[in-house]
Amino acid sequence: MVGKELTSLEKITIARKVADALVYMHDIKVDAKRVMHRDIRVANVLLTDKLEPMLTGFELWAYYGPTSAAEESIKRWWAPERILNFETSQETDVCSFGVLMYEISTGKEPELSADLVGLEGNRICAKYTALMQKCLHRY
Repeated sequence: MVGKELTSLEKITIARKVADALVYMHDIKVDAKRVMHRDIRVANVLLTDKLEPMLTGFELWAYYGPTSAAEESIKRWWAPERILNFETSQETDVCSFGVLMYEISTGKEPELSADLVGLEGNRICAKYTALMQKCLHRY
């Protein structure tokens, strides 16, 4: 699959399945706390040969703590409140999903503080971009 250009339908399907996984995961409670991913980004979405996405990278940071170099790199996917105080929530996962939508649509990594919605520019369709904008509402 390396080097294969994805169609708009394939990109939408991948984004939808990742969103479904997040909804399912956010409905789970462990010790009365909601489960969050905390590291939604393209590097943590593996695709099978049938383009089925699999989420990986669940909360390694909680156990090992980010190094400053890794922390700076990963901030491109974080919600603003997470950058400021490192708090995480379902909303910060949703914001990171919006950044992931940009990556899926454009094939590019995000730039910190960039207008991702403007850069995405309805590449797939207006509804996709509108959903991405809702996810990134704080960016």
